[in-house]
Amino acid sequence: TLIIIYLGFLIYSTTNYKNLSSRDFVNEKISDDRKTTEFILNELNYSGIIYSHQAPLIAYYSGLNTTPIWIGSKNVSDGVNILMKEPAIFVGAYYFEKTTPPQRQPTTSWMRNDSRFTHIKDIGSNFIFRYDPKN
Repeated sequence: TLIIIYLGFLIYSTTNYKNLSSRDFVNEKISDDRKTTEFILNELNYSGIIYSHQAPLIAYYSGLNTTPIWIGSKNVSDGVNILMKEPAIFVGAYYFEKTTPPQRQPTTSWMRNDSRFTHIKDIGSNFIFRYDPKN
């Protein structure tokens, strides 16, 4: 009986070892936030201010001065004027826009209609706009 128990344990531990060594339990996918910041740093060669809906993640990955922007839906233009005084990059996420009303402002549709914003690129669920308060 000890031999049967030992063989059972050996088979069980070998199966678990194969699972661990296959690395299937680790998610090695690069997040949209990381891809977005890599694009900003490497492709745009940008090192200025970032305004963002998901500021902590963008700040973590970029190491740049990142300011959270969550403006109420009624006075978006006033909020932008007050909070966004410097030329910058704006990073947002489409999933914040899918609720009614949208959870976080400004939205892409609002920014596309404002001359201060220029759409640069979408990366996964994120969008990137250039912002110039003088336009």
